[in-house]
Amino acid sequence: MKIDNKIYHVASVIFSILTIISVFFVNIDIALIFLGFSQLFSGLREVKLSQGMDSKETCKRNKHVGIFSIIVGLFIIITYIIKLVF
Repeated sequence: MKIDNKIYHVASVIFSILTIISVFFVNIDIALIFLGFSQLFSGLREVKLSQGMDSKETCKRNKHVGIFSIIVGLFIIITYIIKLVF
């Protein structure tokens, strides 16, 4: 496992923990922004992992899942930042 894959995994776990903490102690909108970041880093990790796989079908599926996770994460982040600003 390369160092950047570890960074994406650690960032995903940290933002997941921040999501759980902020649900109980902070505004739910902040929690959903952390959830978006968690989803974003999970998607980046999936795309990076798919580049190192041997099987073409598995690589293709993981890459599609990673791209979908990135899109969902960005959508959540942008939506709740706009909600907080306006």
